[in-house]
Amino acid sequence: MHSLYINNLHKKLSNLNNNLCFHLFVIEQFNIDSYERMQAKPENYLKEIYESNKFADALNIISKNFAQENESYTNELYKNFYITLYSHFDYYIEELFDFLSIVIGSQSEIKTSGNKTEQKSRVHKMIEQIIGEEQSDLKEHIETELLQTYDYIRLRRNKVIHNMENTTKELKTIARYHGKSLNEYWIKILNRKKQSDEDMVQDNEDIKVTQLNANRRHKFELSYQFSADEASLDQFSLNEILSFLNILRKFSEIFDEKFMELIYKFHKDKMILFSLDLFVRGQKNTDYYPIKTFERKFKSFTYINFGIIIHREETSEFYDNYISKLRA
Repeated sequence: MHSLYINNLHKKLSNLNNNLCFHLFVIEQFNIDSYERMQAKPENYLKEIYESNKFADALNIISKNFAQENESYTNELYKNFYITLYSHFDYYIEELFDFLSIVIGSQSEIKTSGNKTEQKSRVHKMIEQIIGEEQSDLKEHIETELLQTYDYIRLRRNKVIHNMENTTKELKTIARYHGKSLNEYWIKILNRKKQSDEDMVQDNEDIKVTQLNANRRHKFELSYQFSADEASLDQFSLNEILSFLNILRKFSEIFDEKFMELIYKFHKDKMILFSLDLFVRGQKNTDYYPIKTFERKFKSFTYINFGIIIHREETSEFYDNYISKLRA
């Protein structure tokens, strides 16, 4: 099952990945092409070396300091990329929240039950609202690692965007007590474990080709550092940024499916009625379909949009609702 919003999120993440890779390509090629030129004039400003570049005057950087300055600028780029990455994901969560409010009929902000001092994230609260207060143990319905991953990424984003000197207690707790298990969880989920030498080499003829492919495959040693120390939580390496991009893509895929499965499990009729509303709105004329045609078209519509398989007897139960909605 899937929501209406997951494909759009993945397109945005793909676009971000392309933008980052383009920038990295340009910088890498500049370093390659300009190395000898800057080495020959270490005391000159970039604007003296690259006079024809119309942006050179804006940078008071001495050639010999370029590598250090580039590292500083790049880290700021990674911070902004991380913030943008999270913003796209946060908008997707907002879409799911609005969708949930419509489907189960609650338009008010989700409330946290009990007198817990820990502030729960919107993701926690959405799952609680779907399953109801009588099903208070979230572990039975969604993996704890997913909720911890979301909290870690959200809290780390808050630290970066608010330029916090001190790390929040919640973020420290996740990094210190759950970081190692989260690293292992995502390495397993994303299947990024290095292959052994025996796996790499099948026979003597394939040694060179296999090793070349292995080098290409592991050009970026993706690092899942949920257990990073406090001092490094507002800094990012390239491998870490690429890791979080992969994690958010896979996280959203897993969470989206689980989110829809839980809605269908606990609010099946409401979910089908929501799909029926969309189906009616998309119908070009006001003439209702015969029941056999309705069953076929509505089953197909619901499967394409939500991945939900409705049986024939179930679709016939909603035929009267279909006619009344169409006439409304």
